[in-house]
Amino acid sequence: MINMIKKDPHYLDGRHYDSLYSRVDDIQFYLDCVEEYGDPTMELACGTGRITIPLAEKGIDITGLDLSEMMLKRAKDKASKNDLDIDFIRSDMKDFSMDKNFNTILLPFNSI
Repeated sequence: MINMIKKDPHYLDGRHYDSLYSRVDDIQFYLDCVEEYGDPTMELACGTGRITIPLAEKGIDITGLDLSEMMLKRAKDKASKNDLDIDFIRSDMKDFSMDKNFNTILLPFNSI
């Protein structure tokens, strides 16, 4: 993934990423998943919070994980502007551990 970040500049700047991927038509699908399987929820490869933030706005207990510090910075800024307290964690989704269990784990869009 680190090589992808270096090769693909839209992962370096969260504002650029947000301008390219501003879709919202899939948010309801993820809300339905959380409704079916429950909280707490984790979004892997959360990026700038495109899914994480709208779910948190609906009251979902969600944690976002991403490898890119720049993407997470953008996500944290957006969450802060919306007065949302979301845990954003910088880690590689291929190898991480947490002291928390999740009922729903999401890996949306083109994250793989």
